Amino acid sequence: MQASNKNIHSLHIIRGLAALIVVVYHAKFILWAGGSLWTKQIGFNDFADYILFGLDMLSSCGEQCVLIFFLLSGFVIYHSFLHSDKSLKRFFIVRGLRIYIPYLVSLLISMLVLFYAVNWNSGLAVNGVREYNTRLLVAFNETGMLSTFRTIFFIKGDEYAGFNFVYWSLLHEAIFYILFPVYFYAGKGGRALLLLLHLLLYIFTQHHIFYYQLFFLAGMFLYDYYATGRMLFLRSSRLYLPMIGLLYIATNLLTKSSSHHFANIAALLMAVLAFDYLLTGKKPAKVFKMLADMSFTLYLNHLWVLLICYCFAFRYFDQLIIYQRWPYYTSVIITLPVCWILYLLVEKRSLVLISKIKASWKSKRL
Repeated sequence: MQASNKNIHSLHIIRGLAALIVVVYHAKFILWAGGSLWTKQIGFNDFADYILFGLDMLSSCGEQCVLIFFLLSGFVIYHSFLHSDKSLKRFFIVRGLRIYIPYLVSLLISMLVLFYAVNWNSGLAVNGVREYNTRLLVAFNETGMLSTFRTIFFIKGDEYAGFNFVYWSLLHEAIFYILFPVYFYAGKGGRALLLLLHLLLYIFTQHHIFYYQLFFLAGMFLYDYYATGRMLFLRSSRLYLPMIGLLYIATNLLTKSSSHHFANIAALLMAVLAFDYLLTGKKPAKVFKMLADMSFTLYLNHLWVLLICYCFAFRYFDQLIIYQRWPYYTSVIITLPVCWILYLLVEKRSLVLISKIKASWKSKRL
C-alpha cells in the first residue's frame, strides 16, 4: 500500500470525525451541566439513564482529537511537499493562505459574537459560577487591540480574542510549518533523533511545545512506513472497525480517569488503525466527505455558534447551568449547517484561490 495513492484524500475523513467530536465535547462544556454536576444534582433514575450518560461520556476526548489533527498534518503535509516542486517559499505561501484566510474570518466573527452576546445577555459573563462563564467575562474584559494582535499570531493572553479557545492548536501547527524544512531535510535518521530530542526536552521542561511536535513527527514516520509499500497491520478488514471502536472507548475512559498520556497513546493507536483502514480503499459515505471538507471551518467556528445557542438557551431557561440534554444536542445539529455554509463562502473559495496560484506557478515552469 503506497501512501501516495488516490485514497490518501479519504484520510481527511478522520479530521472531520475528530472535529465533530470536538464540537460535541465543547457543546457539553457550554450547554450542559456536565458529568459530575449532573450526577450530583440530577442523578440516575433507571438503566436508560446510565446508558445515555455513558454515551455522553464517549465524547470526552477533545484534546486527543486535536492530537490526531497533528498526526494527520504531519502525514498529509509531508506527502504534499514530496509531490511538489519543493520550493520552501511556495510552501510557506500556500500554508499561510490555507490557514489565515479562514482563520481571520473566524476571528472577526468570534469577536463580533462575543461583543453582542455579552451585551445582549450580560448575565452570561459572570465570575464564580462555573469555568465557562468566568472565562467568558475575562475574554470580554480583555477585548482590545493588544488582545487581537496577539491572537492574530496565535499568542494567548488571559484568553484568545473572541474567546475562541480552540486557537491554541494553531500555534503548534505554525511551529510545525516553521520547523518542517528541518524535519524534511533531516531524513529518516535525523527525524528519529529530533523526535528523541523533543521527547527529552519535554521530559525535562514539561513544556507542551515539545510534546505536541512529537505527533507531527509521528505523522511523518507513518507516511514513511506506507511509502515503503508495507502491508496492512491487520490481515482481515473486518477487525478494523471493532478495534477502532475499542480504542476509542479506551481513549475516553483513560481521559475520564485523568490518565492523559495513556489516553494520547490509545488515540494514536486508534488513528493509525483508521489510517490503515481508509488506505485499503474503503469508499466512504458522502456525508463523511462533506464533514471532511469542512473540518477546518467546523473546528475554527463552532465555538461562536455554540455561544449564540447558549444565549438563546439562557433566555429560555433563565439559568446559567443547564441540566437538560436537548440544548447541547440541538446546538451540535445547528452548528453543522452553519459551518457548512461558512465553508462554502470562505474556505472553499480560499482553496480555489490557492489552486489558481499553484496553476500559475506550474505554467511559469512550463
